[in-house]
Amino acid sequence: MLDFGIDTARFLQFLAGMIAFGVPCFCLYGLDEHSPVANAMRGWLLSAGIAALAGGVLWFWLTVELFTSEDNIFALIPKLPGLAFSSSFGHIILARVAIAGLLLASAIFAHGRGRLWFCAAIGAAYAASLAWTGHAMDAEGPAGIAHLANDILHLLTAAAWLGALPPLLYLLAQAWRTPYAREVRDAHIGLSRFSSIGPGIVAMLIVSGVANAWFLIGTDVFGALRTPYGLTLAFKLAVASAMLILAANNRYRLTPDLRATLGDADARATLMALQRSVGLETALAVILIAAVALLGTLPPPTIN
Repeated sequence: MLDFGIDTARFLQFLAGMIAFGVPCFCLYGLDEHSPVANAMRGWLLSAGIAALAGGVLWFWLTVELFTSEDNIFALIPKLPGLAFSSSFGHIILARVAIAGLLLASAIFAHGRGRLWFCAAIGAAYAASLAWTGHAMDAEGPAGIAHLANDILHLLTAAAWLGALPPLLYLLAQAWRTPYAREVRDAHIGLSRFSSIGPGIVAMLIVSGVANAWFLIGTDVFGALRTPYGLTLAFKLAVASAMLILAANNRYRLTPDLRATLGDADARATLMALQRSVGLETALAVILIAAVALLGTLPPPTIN
């Protein structure tokens, strides 16, 4: 039960990181300045901030309980402040809580396009901090620095992809419910702009993913598949591959179809197909994030 709680806390933090960076990034490049979807971003960022705070507090609590073997909740409470301020693990949690607080504040109080840039910067800091407690921290020296930098690149690139899915789904739902010219045009613009950076995102994910696998499983791929880490990584790659197939179908078939039906009654059928596709891609993204959260608690073959 304790391990499940830690995995859940990690999942909440990874989910928050993907939304906190990906959503404002998409709003910056994928939407016009006065798009009404930018206002909906506040709810997503509030949710990300709450998930980040809840996940961080839960993770810290359960990790302290795990390493101190203290089952008595009242005996554990006095130890928490000391561990938070005197351990590197505690410092990371405090930093994440502070970043999550800034994220909440920016979602509540800031306005205008400047808020998007600020939120993107805060989201990038939070997503990058997820690498501080990953397997990259197990290595030392230049190899450790290279692994950490690669992990951060992989996380930020993944967030740019996964975090764009909620606003895309929102755009499509708005266009389908009220298929006026503006809503359908906004959905097409968002899809087209997201598609334009898609190949770059995929390329960076593949390169950083291969590098990360080399750091953690080495060259014995088939041997890695005999370990829980290797099997979970293979599952993650299968989910990511399914998402890539859906994304390619959106880019090369459905988005051009939507452009061809702009202002036409047939746009509703294309919008429904896109909603189903992006909705399935979003569901797979949640499963992928869960697999990533679990991978961080499993020992990779290189340190077994």
